[in-house]
Amino acid sequence: MAAFRERGFLTIGAAKTNRIIFPVNVKMSIRDFASRLRTRCPSVRLVAVGGRRYYVYRYEGKLNDGVEGIVLMAYPKALSASRKPSAHFYAWTAAKARETS
Repeated sequence: MAAFRERGFLTIGAAKTNRIIFPVNVKMSIRDFASRLRTRCPSVRLVAVGGRRYYVYRYEGKLNDGVEGIVLMAYPKALSASRKPSAHFYAWTAAKARETS
C-alpha cells in the first residue's frame, strides 16, 4: 500500500450511486448514467467471473470532487432483461490524488 500511495493514488473502494460523474461533460449521477447504458453498446462488455456473467462498463474522467478517476460499473447479466441495470449494479472508483502546491 505504501508504494501505491507514494505514486499518488487512492485506494479502490465502493462508490455510492449518487456520486456525480461527467460523461461527455454532462453532470449526472452514476445511477442515472447506468440507467442509460445499453448492453449492445460497444463500450459495455460481457465478462464471466466464477461461473456468473456480468455486464461491465468502464468510465474514466472527471469526478465531482475535481479529480480524474475511474469508475467500474457492473451488473449481473440475469438482471438485464428483467430490471433496469441501475436497480442492482456495483460501482468502484479509483482516483489519482490531487497535486499539492
